[in-house]
Amino acid sequence: FGLRASPSRVPAVYAVLASRPAGNDGWAAACEYLGLTRDLAAALAERAEELGPERSRFVRALSYPYAMRGVMEEEAGRWWSEVDAAGGNGARLAAGEAWVPREDGAAEAEAEDEAEAEAEDPTEALRRAAESGLGL
Repeated sequence: FGLRASPSRVPAVYAVLASRPAGNDGWAAACEYLGLTRDLAAALAERAEELGPERSRFVRALSYPYAMRGVMEEEAGRWWSEVDAAGGNGARLAAGEAWVPREDGAAEAEAEDEAEAEAEDPTEALRRAAESGLGL
């Protein structure tokens, strides 16, 4: 969805945690689910319902000004490696999660958005994202 995103939809790599992490590395052992999304709020609501209150108490998220498939998948891969090494559940639950196509079926518009975002000057992209209300 690139820079035409609704201000309420935040793309992110995220981890749902069962307990408060101990230090910077503790999150991986507490991970119950790890994924990437175009809409963080909707994904978290779905995960909370799916996992229940005992397994979805905390969240670790890295948000982006617009969806960047390759960058987000690369970051998710690093997180999955950490979770797997720490014995968290996230790597087993979501290892097969792939980039989910847009709900409205606009795959062509998505490809155009991604190509436009890759070709655009990063400074200009950040300025436009800030003006669109996505915030940084």
